[in-house]
Amino acid sequence: MARETRHTRRSGIVARLAAHRVACNLIMVVLLLAGAFALHRLGTQFFPTFSLDFASIQVRWPGAAAEDVDAAVTAPLERELRGLGDLREMTSTSSQGAARIALEYEEGTDMGEAVEEVKERVASIRDLPATAEEPEIARVANYEAVARLLVAARRDGVDLRPLVREIES
Repeated sequence: MARETRHTRRSGIVARLAAHRVACNLIMVVLLLAGAFALHRLGTQFFPTFSLDFASIQVRWPGAAAEDVDAAVTAPLERELRGLGDLREMTSTSSQGAARIALEYEEGTDMGEAVEEVKERVASIRDLPATAEEPEIARVANYEAVARLLVAARRDGVDLRPLVREIES
């Protein structure tokens, strides 16, 4: 009886491969070659390439309450920007002394043209408060920090800005 149970255990595929060592080695070589071929054809990158299709608008209005900023700055900007082409989503935030609007565009939108259109539309608004600062319009860019540099002076009153600008450029 003991022999029969051993024989029935050895009738599976693993038992057959264990009995034929050449077949095991051949399968292993085929799998290694297939893996090497697949690895060679695999398109990989360390950082994926993607573009951010966002623009931002910021308007500062020092001393204004959030409700006033919303009514006098955010609402007129939203009305004017609502009909932009390729605009996917508009998100606005009104806080004390500032309004921020984020514009998300459809993927593949030419952001240079989109930002120019935003600038034109914002410039056409005439009813912003007189004490509010000029709207700051920018394209949101994805920059990876390559290095950081801290510049400090031992004496007070030393203006290091020209040196920093030179290093930056």
